[in-house]
Amino acid sequence: MISTIKYVNRTDKSIEIILEPWAEEFILLPNQKLELIAEYEKSNTYCQIEQSEDCIIFYAWEHSLVKVLIDGEDRTNTSGSVMF
Repeated sequence: MISTIKYVNRTDKSIEIILEPWAEEFILLPNQKLELIAEYEKSNTYCQIEQSEDCIIFYAWEHSLVKVLIDGEDRTNTSGSVMF
């Protein structure tokens, strides 16, 4: 299966994005667009999102690989090559 989450930073501040369980960190500037594209096998799995004042944590889908795009540019690191 493939699932996509899109997020736009509509604030006037930068936001730290953390992608778990890989602990990848990204900075999303004001008005930048984040897209997470996950490929996984199970159909009953889900992701989780938590937010604080200056940080958003995305907990990825179980047994997934995740591609990270910021304004359409691939920023994928470990999440795209190591399935958890």
